[in-house]
Amino acid sequence: PSNSSAASDVYKRQMLRRTKSMITVIVPRIDDIPIDTIKSLKKTSKVHVLVDTAGNKQHEVIKELIAMPNVRVWHRPARDYYACTRDGEEVLIAPAIGSDKEIVALVSEKEEYVILMHKFVGPMWMASSEELK
Repeated sequence: PSNSSAASDVYKRQMLRRTKSMITVIVPRIDDIPIDTIKSLKKTSKVHVLVDTAGNKQHEVIKELIAMPNVRVWHRPARDYYACTRDGEEVLIAPAIGSDKEIVALVSEKEEYVILMHKFVGPMWMASSEELK
């Protein structure tokens, strides 16, 4: 477990850098998107970003991500979690509580947690989101 939002952000960026083929990143706000890390990835790595655009689907960061050939973006109208699932090998999930509080993130390579996120939780969140183009 990780116990701060800063530690979770660092770990999320490390997960992005370790991506071999695909990563899904779920963040509550546009400002939470690790845009520079996403831009630094190989173009063969697929990146899915789910974020609450808060009514600003034309935000510069959103437009920049959509323009990238390996990135797809969804508006997810909820600000309840930070999450990543990488290559079907690793997951991170943490509640998105106020930045002034300590949070505990679950980070795991354990197959059962990876399957839970990859096959159940992730698809549930995708189904309640709208892809932006």
